[in-house]
Amino acid sequence: MKNKLRRRGATSTESSLTLQQLGLMLGIFTILSVSLEATQPAWWTATGGPLNSNPPNDYAVANQGQLKQFTQKAAAYLNANLTNGAGATLNSMVTGWSNYYQTNGYTSTNPAPADLKVVNQGQLKYIASLVYPQLSTAGYMSTNVPTWLQTNASDFKAANLGELKQIFAFQISAPQTPINLVVQFGSTSATLTWSDPVVSVQSFTVQYSTNGGSSWTTAATVAGNVFTATMTGLTLGSNYSFRVTASNGAGSSAPSTGDAAPIITLYTPLDATLVP
Repeated sequence: MKNKLRRRGATSTESSLTLQQLGLMLGIFTILSVSLEATQPAWWTATGGPLNSNPPNDYAVANQGQLKQFTQKAAAYLNANLTNGAGATLNSMVTGWSNYYQTNGYTSTNPAPADLKVVNQGQLKYIASLVYPQLSTAGYMSTNVPTWLQTNASDFKAANLGELKQIFAFQISAPQTPINLVVQFGSTSATLTWSDPVVSVQSFTVQYSTNGGSSWTTAATVAGNVFTATMTGLTLGSNYSFRVTASNGAGSSAPSTGDAAPIITLYTPLDATLVP
């Protein structure tokens, strides 16, 4: 149905539940193989987050408006903190909701009729199937499809707020330290290469020191999918130390080498022409 969250292949009959059906299901929720009590990530309560506090009852039935709110905030959070963002499908879905609300004048005090309808577990899994591959690509998960995302007979059961929260109980952390830093020298230049840390990186900052690490100067900032940088205009006979720091929206890593970096002195190359 247009502008309504639904597990693919579900009909309006499947996603609409009577009060009698809900009453029967309240005691038999499947908790998606994890605890009902989701750890509350900081982005939930940050400015613009989906929650000001925990909902009073995690066993209360979740509605589609609540799922959309979490999904919108999660997409914004992923876009701000992952190099690969929230992904085209999730971003397109969120944009479609926003356009629909604006066109029809729906707000938090005048919700769309579909937003008051019950969410089922299949719909939660569908949203999660869009979120978790992005986290996996960014290095926060070892697999694209957790076992609890697999479809099963519980997909038509009503979902509760605890289950909704569990879907979005992820926190993006600052990157790990870049590894395998290698420096290759030219006559007055240095080319640095390094390896990508596991966690998603938005940018790398390359710095050098000429005083053994007492102070550092930024030479270049490159994108998170670039693992090399070349510094030119170095001074012959000077000492240079180098380090690389990885950053994303959650913060920055420790430097690749720190103040204990080996000091490398640039000397006149042997094949240079010497002036008498």
